[in-house]
Amino acid sequence: QAVLKFSAACLALRPLAIMSVASPSPAPGQYAEGSWVADQGGQGLTCQVPIVGARGAGKSTLLQAALQDAALAGAAGPEEEADGLRLQRAVCDLGRGVRVAADLLELPADERYLPLLTHFGTAAACVIFVVSLADPNGPDDLQRRIAAFGGAPRRGLLVVSGPVGTPPGEQAMERLERLRALAGQCGFQCMRFETPEAMQRGRLLRTICTLATRELPAKVDPLHLLGSGLGQV
Repeated sequence: QAVLKFSAACLALRPLAIMSVASPSPAPGQYAEGSWVADQGGQGLTCQVPIVGARGAGKSTLLQAALQDAALAGAAGPEEEADGLRLQRAVCDLGRGVRVAADLLELPADERYLPLLTHFGTAAACVIFVVSLADPNGPDDLQRRIAAFGGAPRRGLLVVSGPVGTPPGEQAMERLERLRALAGQCGFQCMRFETPEAMQRGRLLRTICTLATRELPAKVDPLHLLGSGLGQV
């Protein structure tokens, strides 16, 4: 537990690496470590985004879907971290000269990580919660993970995966309504995808980075970033 806590704290609080774009629209994997720069006259931001959820909820599917977003300006990795943590760095072009280099951090469903979520929440610009409609304990698991963060993060996204059935199953519909209600109570944005293909078309990377930066003014200075979980290039 002590080793887990130390590695989690180091990962959550370490400076984000800045990446350079090799071409106007590089393919995933074409990044080199170095100086990542925003478009001329624009601004570059960095952030960390934990992805949490139960085993089989669809965290890895979401991570892959984010890399299919048309707003992807490039990616590096993925990097396998210790004890099952997975880090994927992706750069999102939000337009108007703004690019966000996001560290998407998939956290294992392992119960040992619950006490460590506050470390990741401290450094996060936003948090993604993933729940499968097929999981009868999905709403309870979501509440448990929110509580492990010390309460609802200021910026959160709930992604619900899986179909309700044809015809819609009563239990699945009840879970969906409960999840939507929890998202509303916490002030989370909520998205639902019935299939992995639908998730790939969901513009997830743009949604995540827009959420992470939604409280920033059009022109950002370092004071605006205090306590936001965002850094500036």
